[in-house]
Amino acid sequence: MPSALKVRLSPQENQDLIELCLSSRVPKRTKKRALALRLLNRGFSVQEIGLDLNYAPQTVREIFYRWISQGLSGLFDKKRPGRPSKCKPEDLEFLEKSLDQEEKAYNSKQLAYKLHEERQVKLSPCQVRRLLKKKDENGNVSDLAIKN
Repeated sequence: MPSALKVRLSPQENQDLIELCLSSRVPKRTKKRALALRLLNRGFSVQEIGLDLNYAPQTVREIFYRWISQGLSGLFDKKRPGRPSKCKPEDLEFLEKSLDQEEKAYNSKQLAYKLHEERQVKLSPCQVRRLLKKKDENGNVSDLAIKN
């Protein structure tokens, strides 16, 4: 393995990586990978980048080789295996509309019951709370308080 990896980014590639780093819709891991490539382009060593980003040197090398073989798509995580979610985006939109239209605060048990009664989607109160909190991180859930 080479001791010093060199990346030569075109101005367009560098701009794409900057946009990835600044985007709010991109996962943190992808942003860190884009930053690692930009640092390699600036001439930093694999060890220096690893220390800065809290990566092992081998991880920095893997990011480099994924970039070479797959391009920009190599920076994103692969789809993870698992069972598909029971809750669809339309179901969360239904809950949001219910919270907006009705001037009432719901707890997670009430929301889970409402979802089951009106949409035939059975979720636990904990799962409803988790999904709404996850959506809240992106700023997309209504402002009404949801009690636990």
